[in-house]
Formats: sequence, C-alpha cells, structure tokens
Amino acid sequence: GFADMMNAKAVELGCTQTHFTNPYGYADPEHVTSAHDMALIMAAALQNEMYSKISTTANYTLPASNKYDKTRGLQNGNKFVSTTTYAYEYYIGGKTGFTDLSGHTIVAAARKDGTTLIGVVLGASSSNIRYEELIKLFDFGFETYSTDVVTAEEFQSINDSTVSQIKSGIQNAGYALEVTDVKITLD
Repeated sequence: GFADMMNAKAVELGCTQTHFTNPYGYADPEHVTSAHDMALIMAAALQNEMYSKISTTANYTLPASNKYDKTRGLQNGNKFVSTTTYAYEYYIGGKTGFTDLSGHTIVAAARKDGTTLIGVVLGASSSNIRYEELIKLFDFGFETYSTDVVTAEEFQSINDSTVSQIKSGIQNAGYALEVTDVKITLD
C-alpha cells in the first residue's frame, strides 16, 4: 500500500517515468525511475527543512526504548557527509543507492550564493565514481550558470515579447490560428 502512495505522489510531482513496487528500493525490473523524475522528487524533499537536516547529519544516537535497553548509533553512509575525501561544501541533502540492476546511484542537491542545483547520477560502476561525477556536475553548474532576479516589469516585457514572437510566427507561417489566452505559471 505504501508503494501505491509513493506512485500517487510521484504522479502529483510530475514524474512520468517512475513506478515503485516497494517502499525500500529493492531491485525489481518494474521498480523504475529516471534522472528527471529523481530530480523532481529531490526538489520536493528539499521543501521540507527536516529532510536536509536528516540527510546531512553524520551520526545520530537513538535513545533507549521499550524494545532496546541501550542507546544505538546510526551513521550516515553518504560520503558527502561521512568522509573528508568527498565532503562538498555546498551539499544540502541527498540519497545514495545501489542494486545490481541500477548500479551505484545518487541524487543530491547543493546550494551556493542563492542558487540550488540538483544532480542525479545513475548506473555508476563504483561508489566513488558517483561522487566524483556529481561534484564535477555541481562545479560546472555553479561556474557556468547564475540566478538573476527579474522584476515584475522585466518579466512582463519578456512575456509580451514572447507572445508577440509566437503571434508573428503563426501569422508568417500562414496558419489560421490566433492566441486568445496566455497563462503564466511561476514556481
């Protein structure tokens, strides 16, 4: 039943190539996803501040309970958190995985100067390669792209220009079509 809820949430997030057959990630030829869908799921996870806190915590001690008399320690195996070799200054959360079918995988996010990047590596041949490649992707993204704030007036000007170009393209192509409604959706 939980996998069914996961599938419903994936559809709600806009995932189109994801189907869960179990809630714990065990290999199954019908338990599938794509890099794009994993990025959508990570973006949703990042909306919950507790997710970043949990996934960037190196160690946690579970207190004694009615089932266990002693405290128990949990260690985060994600090398972005648990090692200095792959520690990444801008890392804000992620999840690793491995099965024989998928290879070594990771979906993670990094934030620098107000820009958040999400990276996905699927099918890596080793654990270390997934971290090395994701660090390269993050570094490339931060070096190559920037986030600019656009004022409402600038946005309206860009929107008007885009609609005008579309109308001209339709008219120049000789189509008997017209733009009657423009809907703007901002995330």
